[in-house]
Amino acid sequence: MTIDQSTRAGSPAGAAGTASAEEIKPLPVWFFGFEAILASAYDIVKAYPKAMYVLGALVLLNLILTATVLSSRVKLARRLWRSKGTRKVAIALVVLRVGSHFVMGALGTQVNTPAEHISFAVGMAVLTVWMLWFVQRTALRALAREDAARAAQGIG
Repeated sequence: MTIDQSTRAGSPAGAAGTASAEEIKPLPVWFFGFEAILASAYDIVKAYPKAMYVLGALVLLNLILTATVLSSRVKLARRLWRSKGTRKVAIALVVLRVGSHFVMGALGTQVNTPAEHISFAVGMAVLTVWMLWFVQRTALRALAREDAARAAQGIG
């Protein structure tokens, strides 16, 4: 995945689109924690139904932090959310969720107790954070390679 000039135009280096990979700040890992909570929401609500209100508050907090603290990184976040890599992560998580329940059903087991749901939620959360961090790292490395290629060609 490459990050195009639209991401660079929104970077702190200016609207001319001359920001290098070093000037683009990555999204903090804690931001991916919000996405992990959403990926774990089903199991959290199954374990503790009243947690739906807390999850709603966390979604609102995520939106507020994105609009304020991370406003300078919103273009990068949008590019990551729209990237093939991020879509693959989302599809992989859904396939994992459905597939694991299908396999457990075929084996005659199910996730029923709150402890089982919380364990499943923690596993999904850890996997979500790791996968999104990896997609971001890959995207920023691709941008750095693109910058190095342009510098070598004297285009920069």
